[in-house]
Amino acid sequence: MRSPRSQRGASLILIIGVIAALAIMASALVVLVANVQGNTARDRGRVKAFNVAEGGIDAAQNMLWQQWPTSTSTVQDFDTDAFRGLFDTTEFPDPAVGQSFVDVQIRDDVDGNAKYDATRNGILVIDSTARVGRSAGRVQVQVQRIPFDLRIRDGVALYSDGLLTLNGVGSSVSGFISPFDVMPPATGAMVYGQGGLDKSQNVNFPTDTVKFLTDPSVTANDIFPDAIRDELIRLADKNGNRIDASQADKNFWLKAFTKYPHVVAIKSGSLTVTSADIPMSNNPQWPPPAAGTDKWIFGPGPDEPLPGIIIVENGDLTFNGNAFFFGILYSMHGFVDTGTTEVHGMVITKGPATLKGSRNIVYDPNVLANLSKIVPISVRLVPNTWKELRP
Repeated sequence: MRSPRSQRGASLILIIGVIAALAIMASALVVLVANVQGNTARDRGRVKAFNVAEGGIDAAQNMLWQQWPTSTSTVQDFDTDAFRGLFDTTEFPDPAVGQSFVDVQIRDDVDGNAKYDATRNGILVIDSTARVGRSAGRVQVQVQRIPFDLRIRDGVALYSDGLLTLNGVGSSVSGFISPFDVMPPATGAMVYGQGGLDKSQNVNFPTDTVKFLTDPSVTANDIFPDAIRDELIRLADKNGNRIDASQADKNFWLKAFTKYPHVVAIKSGSLTVTSADIPMSNNPQWPPPAAGTDKWIFGPGPDEPLPGIIIVENGDLTFNGNAFFFGILYSMHGFVDTGTTEVHGMVITKGPATLKGSRNIVYDPNVLANLSKIVPISVRLVPNTWKELRP
């Protein structure tokens, strides 16, 4: 039988073994915790980078809502510095030197070399790459422009609640002498003068192409809904384009019609526009000169002019001189067009209308169709196009 003294060594060995096992377990636990912390830090970094990349998508989407690019002249650069200022540098540290915190690229969905809607299908690609510290994330989506539904009645060149007075001699256009004309693909148009028609000169109107109607059952709201008019006024106000008539100088028109939306509301006073006041085309070239020049203001160029809308809320609207306007003119009172100014689109007035020049109003369905391009109500993601890519 072994003595107790001989068993003391075995106990010591057992204790040492237990301590060694505990030490190994502790070391393993430290390594495990360190790995977990490292993985957690990397995961948090990736999540932060991913969130920043998605934030770049949202910011670019809002930028496109403000100005949908249809040509090189309307392309806007993503403001990286302003976007970086939205994030705390401690929580979202800068990446390594030479790398960008965020890189947002916008291009056409078909022509990848174009930074604008080159195919005019209303779809663009946004590619956003973000780098936070040592982590990176990249997101790509397609976005679609949703235009404002104007819901205006087709085929109306002029609507007047009052007397329509014609005292110009007209011009020889499309084989007849008339202050009204029609552009293809339209084959005809209507002119409403609810207060009657007064022709003080030998003007060939109405014609087989442009009909004159007096129909009390038809109102301005039927031609151009009041709700749409009021929404456009709110949109102009939101974008700084709702002003008094006295403020409508040349600089204002340049600003108003070289950025979306091309909608101006004159909240007080009567507006008189001449070719010296508003840069309009004195010679509509095709393709037109670039937007923002003194000869052409409604075209982003070089493909086609984008029209505008002018609404005079509490006064008369008068166009003088030799110029061209593309779009819709809406006056809550009277409308006067003198000289050789041509309005390509539509005119609505709640008062009388007087046309003193030649070929004053040209009904152009293409111009009216293009009005949907000037007022985007939103820019939304195209379904099933969101994807996360390797940075």
